[in-house]
Amino acid sequence: GDGNWTYPKFNLVEGGNQIEAIAVNLRGIRSAPASVTILADTIRPLLTSVQLDAAFSPNGDGAFERASIRALQDEDGTVEVKAFDSSDVLRATTVLNATAGTEVAYEWDGTFGGVPQAEGVYRFVVEGHDRVGNVVKTLVNNIAAVRIDRTAPVIGEFSAEVESISPKDGNGIAD
Repeated sequence: GDGNWTYPKFNLVEGGNQIEAIAVNLRGIRSAPASVTILADTIRPLLTSVQLDAAFSPNGDGAFERASIRALQDEDGTVEVKAFDSSDVLRATTVLNATAGTEVAYEWDGTFGGVPQAEGVYRFVVEGHDRVGNVVKTLVNNIAAVRIDRTAPVIGEFSAEVESISPKDGNGIAD
């Protein structure tokens, strides 16, 4: 043939589309048909659940050291978690592999590149991506904030007056 080819105009529908090709040479001889299935996916994934801790204190005392972000997506793909500071500067990011219907979790230790981040409020954005690149829009219900608090509480002045302390041993002597 001359290398030219034509195809009929068709619209793909959501899901599997069977496409068949037949080559015809200049003498009109047709090849055996060859087919392929094309998957059309124009629907973005749905994050059916996003949860995160409201505050944490990554100060090394062993309590509330990490903020836990959990997400559930309805399609296989990835879930991307980003943390921004109050100036909207990206301070942490990770991409997690997601299986439809299985919760993914990310635990942020308050660092970025190994560097502890300043105290303050951090906004988390969670985005779901399916295998073909559709992205769930970041809506209000999958934006949340957490506060880093590395400062231990301080007890102000403390005083106590004790007149006497006596055990209840019955001897009548104030110890």
